[in-house]
Order: sequence, then structure tokens, then C-alpha cells
Amino acid sequence: MEIPNVDKLYECGSALSSAKPADFAKYESQYKTILRGVKGDNNTKKLASQFISRFFAKFPALANDALDAILDLCEDDDVDIRKQAIKDLPTLCREMKEFLPKIADVLSQLLQTEDKNEIVVIQNSLMSLFRRDAKGTLIGLFSQVRNGGDVVRDRALKFLHLKIKTEGRDLLSTKDTEAVLLEEIKHSIQECTADEFKMFMTMLAATSLQKTISGQSMIVELISHSCQLDKGAFDIHDEEAIDRFLHCTNAALPYFSSQVKSTKFADFITGKVLPQFGSLEVEVQTQMLKLLAEVCMFVGTIQAPLEATQHVYKLLMDAVPHQKEASAENDDANFEFTKLECLLFAFHTVAQQAPKFLAEDPALLKDFKARMQYFALAIQGYIRKLDEFIRGKSKAELSSEENQVKIVAHRSAKNISAIVKDLFHTPPSYKTKIVVSWRPPTDKVAMAASTTSSNSGGALKRKSISFVDSPSSQPKKALTNAGSTFGGHKKRPLGGNKVYAPPQGKYSSNLGRVVDDDDDTGKSGKRPFNKGFRGARGFRGSRGRGGRRY
Repeated sequence: MEIPNVDKLYECGSALSSAKPADFAKYESQYKTILRGVKGDNNTKKLASQFISRFFAKFPALANDALDAILDLCEDDDVDIRKQAIKDLPTLCREMKEFLPKIADVLSQLLQTEDKNEIVVIQNSLMSLFRRDAKGTLIGLFSQVRNGGDVVRDRALKFLHLKIKTEGRDLLSTKDTEAVLLEEIKHSIQECTADEFKMFMTMLAATSLQKTISGQSMIVELISHSCQLDKGAFDIHDEEAIDRFLHCTNAALPYFSSQVKSTKFADFITGKVLPQFGSLEVEVQTQMLKLLAEVCMFVGTIQAPLEATQHVYKLLMDAVPHQKEASAENDDANFEFTKLECLLFAFHTVAQQAPKFLAEDPALLKDFKARMQYFALAIQGYIRKLDEFIRGKSKAELSSEENQVKIVAHRSAKNISAIVKDLFHTPPSYKTKIVVSWRPPTDKVAMAASTTSSNSGGALKRKSISFVDSPSSQPKKALTNAGSTFGGHKKRPLGGNKVYAPPQGKYSSNLGRVVDDDDDTGKSGKRPFNKGFRGARGFRGSRGRGGRRY
């Protein structure tokens, strides 16, 4: 058939403009002529694009042919023609919204271009779709997040991340839209890099889900799905699996509360990680124990409390020194307070659900108290020393980095002392509630933990606990190390009457938190896009994109 020119297109366009709604079926030949205009010269192509989109809804029987015609223009060699077609694409679904996810998918594929001006036009068209139908746009964009090439995936995800982060309140204005976002992320998060995981978490934080208990529960469930907590065996030598678990658990922490429990994460650490704890690198051991203590602040009913208690107890006994006579020159002890705080708090939490572990084993209980009493005495002396130090400083002085370390150490020592006093009751008590020392009091997680403690009734005020062997009636004993070290430092025994001063620098180590990354770089050559809409096909495999894939 003859390819029309600009004049012919204007003639057809004029006829369609003057047609009555009931008579459009009579003008099908004119619309077909306009469709052939995509094969004409540059001016004809641009005009054809405008007329195709303008009258698209009037000829539903030709919808697929019209869409193919305008998609041909989106791949034209002339960038101006491509930009015109891209601008016109959103008009296609103004009245026929069923095409919107497919058009969003196509626009996502077009993000592979290296022309910056063209990328701006594509993003503007995507935003037009977003404001018209956010759910359909999310479906189309996420189809390329899961199935697109590396460049398309990266740019589509970064576009989503930026727009939801900055305009999420307007774009995600309904619960249905937020539900679609949550579901799409769930299908995309299984295999993602660390940076992509952070972007997913930022998107969810921009929704109202984080403000409701049900929404927080859904986010925690999604995160647990991402780190595969229900998976059978855990390979302690799989660095990617460990890294994924650390990132995911840290992302989940802000959503835990008295109503959103961290039990699955506590079960995973106590049941699958602690039995292989010695195989972890020292730095990872520290991170894992701090996470264990943090999730214990919000734990519910442990799946296997006795086994969990046994695993924690073994590590705790490795960390607490045996009672042992010390020579006069060995007048100091090297305790790793952060490690001991983590293990004591974890033991206090899980043993509460397995009370028979200590109460019905007199020999074990006797050994436990003997191991703990000298450590407790050293803690009390250290607390008194820090109390005096803090009282002698102004607020400005205490705000220095060095003094903040001591303040955290003070909180750690007081936490340890409170837990030990609880455990020295007969039978052992488990009523004391604490907030881990390294969390600032105004921190979101710390405040949630404080609320959890208040809701549970808090600690009861008790009389001072007298230890089995009173210092006034027994010779001074020295604290010595037993078991493995933590952090590569040898423990030195405490002797004489000197007060224990722990080594500095052990209270300020923090596990990296989720941050936003708005970097929008990427390089790739142009490739043809898939005109057919591709729905979700499960989780996306690794494509060797350099970043660690979760």
C-alpha cells in the first residue's frame, strides 16, 4: 500500500476529528492510513505518532496494530522521532487503562538509552503513567526489575527508588497501591544486591505500612522471606548467606515491637548459627552476638527453648572466667563486656522459657553461680568507678567521643549487673528487662524495647543479693580466663583490691545500618526491547553485575 505523506495524514486526521462517536467504525480506513504513516519521512512519522495516540481509543479492534506502529517509532534511528513517540505513549492508555502495565513495561525497557535527554522524556512519561494508575505502573516497572537486562533493571529500580522516596505520599496514596508495591518487592527481593536491598527498604519506609502494626508485620515477614529463615540447613561458610542475614536482620530491627515479634530471627541464630559459632570470623561473631541480643528484646515464644538455652550457655561459659587463685602480680582482668552483655541477656531471655535448665540441675546451677559471682563483684566495682567519673563531668565533657565510650560501658556494666542479680535468686528469676547498652536511649529500637519492657511489667525492685561466698568471710579470689577469647585479646585475672578497668574501644563498634544510595550511573549499549508484556516469572538469577547478590 501507498505510504502517506504529511498532507494525507492531515486529511485523515481532520476526518476523524469531525466524526461523530457513533460513526468511527466508518473511518477505519483513515486510521489504517495513519498507521502506515510510521514508514514515511521524519515529519510524517512525528505526525503519525500524534494521530495514532490521539485516536487510539476510538478503534479498539486496531489497538494491537496501533501499539506496534508507535513502538516502531520508539526504536527509530532519529532521536527526535523516538522522543515524540515516547511522549505520546501515555496517551494510549488515557481511556484504555488495560494497556498501561504493558506501556510501563515498554518505557522501562527504553531506559537502556545513553541519550540523557531521551532518558528525561522516558521518565516524564513514566511519571504521567504513575499519576494516572500507580498500580499498573508498578507492575510494568517491576517486570523489568525482575526480567530486564542489567542496565534496564538498575535504571528502573533507581527510578522507582527516587520517585517513591521523594513523592511516595502522593504516588502511593491508597492501601491497594501499597499492597501491590509490597507484593512486587517480595517477588523481586529474593536475589538482589546489598544496594538494591537498601533501595527496597527505603521504598517500604516511604509507605504508611511502617505506621501500622499489620504493615510492620508484613514488612518483617518480607524481610524474613528474603533471608530465607525457613531454609533447612545453614552453611556457616557461605559468606553471602551470612552477609544477607546480617543486612536483613538489621533492616528488620526498626519494625520489631511488643506486637511485632523477632522470634523467627532469634530461632535462626540460636538454632542454626550458635552451634557453628566458632567457624565465624571474629568480626562476624561480634555482629552476630549483638544482633542476637537486639532481637532478644522483642522475642516471643522460642521454638526450641531448651536447645537454644544450651547453645547460649555453652558460649557464655566459654566467655566467663573460672574461679581460680591468682598470683599477686596478676591484678587485672580483661573482660569483653559487650560480648558478655550479649550472651548474658540472650541466656536470660531464652532460659526464661526453659526454667528447668538451671532449677532442676543443682550441680550446673552451683557451677554457674560460682563462675558468675567473682565476675559480678568486679562489675560492681567498675560501676562505682564509672559513677564517680560521670558525676565529675559536665554535659559538654560527657559528649566527647572518648567519654561517650565510657557512658556506653557504664550502661553495659549496669545491664550485666542487673541480669546477674536476677539469676542469683533461688530459683533463678527472669523478670529484669534491659535495653542493650550500645543503643542510644533516643534510638528508635531502644525506645521500642523500652515500651516492650514497660508493657511486660518491668523489673521488680528487690533486696540486694548476697553471694555464696561473702568477701568478708572468704579469702580474696582472683578472676582468671577460661575458654575461648573474643577479639584476639587474652584475659588477665583480677587480684588484690584493685578495681577492674576494662580496655577501651569495645563499646562503640556498630554494625553498618541501611542507608540510601541515589547513585544513578550505569553503562550499556542499546538493545531492542521486548514489545510483549512479560509478567512475573519467579526470582531473577544472578547476572554477574559486580555487586554481591542476595
